[in-house]
Amino acid sequence: TLFGLLAGVIPFTGLANYYYRKLKKKRTVGVKAISSAKRSNFLFGSIQAVSLGIIPLVSFNSGIELSNVMIFFGLSILLYILGTRFWARRIGEIEVKDLYSIAYIGLFFSILFLACSIAFSGLFSFGFYLLSRLAFCLLASLCLPLSQVVFVESSHKKVEKGLISHGFMLNMGRMFGLLSIILMPFDKNLILFGWALVS
Repeated sequence: TLFGLLAGVIPFTGLANYYYRKLKKKRTVGVKAISSAKRSNFLFGSIQAVSLGIIPLVSFNSGIELSNVMIFFGLSILLYILGTRFWARRIGEIEVKDLYSIAYIGLFFSILFLACSIAFSGLFSFGFYLLSRLAFCLLASLCLPLSQVVFVESSHKKVEKGLISHGFMLNMGRMFGLLSIILMPFDKNLILFGWALVS
């Protein structure tokens, strides 16, 4: 959980400060943008926790070795880094509401494909899991840098306060994701192992 907090906040602090200065020259952040930031961060954290927590279940459903599924998960993090950098550079060029529309599309398909990876078996389970990771890493990765900018802007230049708000909603989502994993009606050994991965 400490690693999750550091991974969710620290790597993007510099980006948040830079794009905050870039964004404030063009527009101010409204109430809708703040609400979108809270919702997207909560959903992002939830999907992040569930994606990691159901790895043992995906391995069981698909018949693929657990280590191989985790390798694919690790490789997807590289796509996530590229996706984050790509979208962070677009923050000052595209309207905030349009950026959140893109982020919500990524979150929606990531959730949809995650559900399919749980519902199906065999290679379909693994295939849907990969599609979920693609949607998450290439589209939903926009959530973190954009929400950091919105929270910092809404905190009236108090960067620390903005980042705390950002991290709070993100970790609330992760906690919800953990509870979702625990309450899943599957083999409790698999679920507890998944919970341990997230923790």
